Amino acid sequence: MISFSVIIPNYNHSTFLKQRIDSVLNQTYPGFELIILDDCSSDNSRGVIETYRGHEKISHIIYNERNSGSPFLQWKKGIGLTGNDWIWIAESDDFADPSFLQEAALAIKNHPATGIFYSDSFVVNEAGEKIDERFSLRKNNIFHTEKWSHDYFTEGIHEINQYLKF
Repeated sequence: MISFSVIIPNYNHSTFLKQRIDSVLNQTYPGFELIILDDCSSDNSRGVIETYRGHEKISHIIYNERNSGSPFLQWKKGIGLTGNDWIWIAESDDFADPSFLQEAALAIKNHPATGIFYSDSFVVNEAGEKIDERFSLRKNNIFHTEKWSHDYFTEGIHEINQYLKF
């Protein structure tokens, strides 16, 4: 079974945090652990996170004493805590369909050379309500491409060099 470590790096997203955490914990695919990192939020994020303490799927809850100033430092910290084959950086102001990991595992199984698995998402407003717009439209406009309008598979280093590092 393919195993996932899901990292939720949070900073001041208490409004979205319960929906995000629940969307991870309610995945139909059972093979995952959840790591929650808080980057010294000044809102009610800690209160939301603490309601999940002790959940069997949560392997780590870590609070920074000072804000790191970089989401990438949080990603790195989370990656250092993982113990599974695959990593999902699940940003704290998003939420996922319950079948996300199931579909990811199937895609990875069907394409063993996969280095990065991409999935589209909807844009949400400040109230956490889905807007009828896909995030891929915004990215396609920025990079003048239609790349994210359909599923694709590529080498991880290519994806990083062509898009992610920007």
